Amino acid sequence: MQIIVSKNYIELCNKVANFIVDEIKELSAPLLCFAGGDTPTGVYKNLVKLDQSGRGVFNQANFVGLDEWVGLNDEDSGSCRFTLNRDLYRPLNIKESKIHFFEGKGNDYSKQCEQLNNFIENNGPINLALLGIGVNGHIGFNEPGSSLESVARLVSLDEITQNVGQKYFETEQKLTQGITLGLKQILETGVIILIASGLKKKPIIKELLTNKSFNPSVPVSSLWKHSNCHLFVDEEAFS
Repeated sequence: MQIIVSKNYIELCNKVANFIVDEIKELSAPLLCFAGGDTPTGVYKNLVKLDQSGRGVFNQANFVGLDEWVGLNDEDSGSCRFTLNRDLYRPLNIKESKIHFFEGKGNDYSKQCEQLNNFIENNGPINLALLGIGVNGHIGFNEPGSSLESVARLVSLDEITQNVGQKYFETEQKLTQGITLGLKQILETGVIILIASGLKKKPIIKELLTNKSFNPSVPVSSLWKHSNCHLFVDEEAFS
């Protein structure tokens, strides 16, 4: 795992955006997986600026969703899809046919997961993934105890995730379940970018960097098994 420490969040986002462009600019039709949440927002703003400057690296890209809250979709402010639509997909003018995402208000989650698993199997592996890290060490909604062989599935969310997730919404939401890609699909990704910012992420980053082996109770530690993973942190998050 390569570790890149930035002075602050602004510098971190600039470095990550340029790193992403450099990694995918030579790919003809990359398959990309970008996380929702608040940490990547600054990265997406920089990616939009780079694209508008004439880079055009996303013209042929396909996007696959990382996760979504069950019961919420792109119409719900704070959902993963809503955030990505607002900050990335729409500013980049990504066609709907290029986006393969979970439907949080769907009726058959097993079928959704099967379809996305098949899509990745037939069109993957994912070329590049940008991931955040939960305070409990989850990536996507791969909560503590997730298997290294897990693929897209419906999951019960850890109590910590349920409580922290409320910050994305103006009114209290029922956040007991989620849909997520699995650790197997993440670990098969060509390039992984993990980002963390702020003092609230310092304890989990310390845990990650202290014990450099896979611990099932800390899912992000699975990334030590990946040969091309890059951890971008700011000074506040870095232990």
